[in-house]
Amino acid sequence: MKSDVFGSANRVTELHETNHHTEPNCHTISGVATGEVLQSALAKAGSLETGKIREVLLKSQCHTSLLAVKCDDTGANSSGSGALIQIQKGKPVVVYPEELRQAEPVYPKPPWGNQ
Repeated sequence: MKSDVFGSANRVTELHETNHHTEPNCHTISGVATGEVLQSALAKAGSLETGKIREVLLKSQCHTSLLAVKCDDTGANSSGSGALIQIQKGKPVVVYPEELRQAEPVYPKPPWGNQ
């Protein structure tokens, strides 16, 4: 998926590794995606007024480095997109969807002690 801000999840990982000398975890990537949604909504609203920001969120879609976000009238993401992460060699990697894939999924899953 092409992010409106960073281009891709791989770019976020590169920037994080360069600046923090460690791989980002799922919390980091989720936080980045949240920031991307907020940045996009603020830019489109042209205001810090909550009502205007909410209106933008309800009417537009944002492509983040993790997933596409389209809010329904309750504020939940109705785009149906997301990422499936699998622990491989002790690290979380995106295995689905294909456009975000960092590694092929391992199936069947090896026993916990053999990962």
